[in-house]
This record gives sequence, structure tokens and C-alpha cells, in this order.
Amino acid sequence: MKKKFLLAFTSFIVFFLLCEALTYAVVFLGIRPKYYVSDIVENYPKYSWNMYSGPLLQRKKNSYIFWGALFNNPNKVTINKYGLRGPTIAKPKKDKTLRIMFLGGSHVFDLAAPENKDWPNMVATYLKTNQKIEIINAGMPGKSSHDNLARYYLDLHTWKPDILVFSGAWNDIRHFHNISPESSIIQLHAYDTLPSSPSALVYNYNTLDYIFGWSLFYSKLRHNYYSSKSFFETKRQKAKKLHDTFSKFAVEQYKFNLEMLYHACKITNSKLVLLKQSRLPHRNNGKVEKSKINYHARFLTHKALCKAFDLCDQVMDTLQEKYDDIEVIETSHLCGKVDYFYDAVHTSSLGSQKIAQVVAKNLQTFLQDDENF
Repeated sequence: MKKKFLLAFTSFIVFFLLCEALTYAVVFLGIRPKYYVSDIVENYPKYSWNMYSGPLLQRKKNSYIFWGALFNNPNKVTINKYGLRGPTIAKPKKDKTLRIMFLGGSHVFDLAAPENKDWPNMVATYLKTNQKIEIINAGMPGKSSHDNLARYYLDLHTWKPDILVFSGAWNDIRHFHNISPESSIIQLHAYDTLPSSPSALVYNYNTLDYIFGWSLFYSKLRHNYYSSKSFFETKRQKAKKLHDTFSKFAVEQYKFNLEMLYHACKITNSKLVLLKQSRLPHRNNGKVEKSKINYHARFLTHKALCKAFDLCDQVMDTLQEKYDDIEVIETSHLCGKVDYFYDAVHTSSLGSQKIAQVVAKNLQTFLQDDENF
């Protein structure tokens, strides 16, 4: 009996190590899984990256290197010690330095872009100024305007950016179908912050996770298991009805969030620039464009989704009329173009380049016209 147990145990160890070696070979030969960075980028990455990417994550001084692939584009993403994309930037700003912070969700983070090719970072390439330019990509996947307002109040203001560029509507629109004065955002998501229900794709869940957390093979098995559960949850979501209308209160909440962000910028002496979110949804979309848009992610029909985006754009215009020191960047000429987007809002390399050029051109004008710069 003892010999059988030892034989079985030895066989298991050998099999496991062979699978581990094979997994390493497959991964590092370039055949990588399709990762979504949105589940792993958190304020404290050292607590949230381990089980998601396993040994694919390299720990370097003051940063984390994540190897993954999104939309079939293998890339490397550096997450610095502050949980932001890109190398660590010291908070005290040097003289003659123009610090520009970009705030938003995955659209700003630029999920599919490889190292140094995210569109906020490329803005510096097209911007012509005598000052040294520091770019801080504070985009965080999944975060809406109220999330980013809180992040700026609690943390990001300490960088004291000269210019804060905010772009985002897609993540806010996910609440449009069910938000109301009676069901505010904090009530709808009260359980999201409870430690009793963390994301299994991010945090250790059981004893096996702690024992085999070092293993790439185990990490992949585990990820596929929980991803399949997420897939079936998505299938259940798709069974839900798409809405033709949405709450007027949702737009008012969006306006309130951006107006509060403006007042926060006044405190930090930062200039607020509102960048209308470029997107694939457009009233003139055909079948090809519509096939790339996940309407069930926002529970809205095509017509309602386009209207929601338009109203968010109008909010930015309204705030610019109310406060003459707010700048708004128009991106309507980029919207609806299938070559610029992988899905509803995430840009291709060409789309990222186009956004960077538009932002740089407008910032160039602001800098020339504003005597403070």
C-alpha cells in the first residue's frame, strides 16, 4: 500500500513538472493566452497580480512587468509601484517640466498597446514645446468618472499635474440602464467592495492557490476555470433585454462627477481638459461595425448607446460653456471607423496614433494661447 502511494505521488510530481515545463515552453515561444489586463491592474498590484499571470509577471525594481496578449497582440506592460502604467515618476516635479496626467478607464490605459505605444505616452512625441514633458498614464481599466474622481481626490492629486486630461464615458454608460436617485451607484455596487467576495481572477481563493501559486501550469488551469465561469455569466447577461431608453439621472450624475473633478483641479492648480471619448458606436454603423460592439455589456440597444455617448459629449460642452478655463477636445471625426477600434472603445495601433495626434494638436494650441504655460 505504501509503495503504491509513493508510486502514485511520484508519478503525479513527474507529470506536474512535465506539464510545467511544457507550459513554460509554449508561453515563452510566443503562444500566449489572451489576457485582459482589466482584472489585474489595481491600486496595489503586488497583491493582485500573482494568480492571474503567475510567473509571466516579472518583478523589477519599483515596477511589475506583465506579459500578455489582448486582441491577439502580444505585448509587455509595465505597472509601476503606484499601480499606474509606465515607469515610476517621482512625485516632486522638476523645474521647467510640463506634467500631463491622463485619467480614465481602459480606453486611456490603452489595453492593446505595447510598451511606450499607449496613446497618452505618444502625445509627447507629437507635442512641440521647450519644456520637458512628463506623461502620467493614470488610466485604469473598468473605472468610470466617479471612480476616477475618487482616485484623484485620494491619491492622484499628489502628483500636482499641470494639465489633467480626462476621457471616459463607456464605463459610466454601464450604469445608465438602472441608476436612479433611489438606486445610486454606491447602492448598486455596495457588494463590490466587500472582502468576502473578491475576484477569483485576482486574489488567492483557497489553500491550493497558496501552495501552487508559483506554478505557471496551475495558474493557467485556474485562470481557464474561472474564465469559463465568467463566460457562462456573460451568456446569462446576454439573455437579458436591451434597453431602448435610460435614466436622465444617469447623465446628471455624469455631469456632477466631471464638475466635481473640475473643482478638484482648481484646488491643485491644474488645467482640466475634457477629451470626448472616441468610439466605434455611431449612427451610421453597418453590420461589420455592429458585430464588434458588445451591447450586452451596457444593456443598451445601438440607438440608445449612441444617444448615451452623444449626451456625455454634450455634458462636456455644457461645462466648457459654464467654465471658460475648461478645454474640450473634439473626436467626432474618429468615431465609427472600424480600422481604429478592436471593439466598442479599445483602439488599434492606428486608432491610438490618431488619438495621440489629435490630443497633441489641441494641447499645442492651448499651450500657445495660455500665458500660464
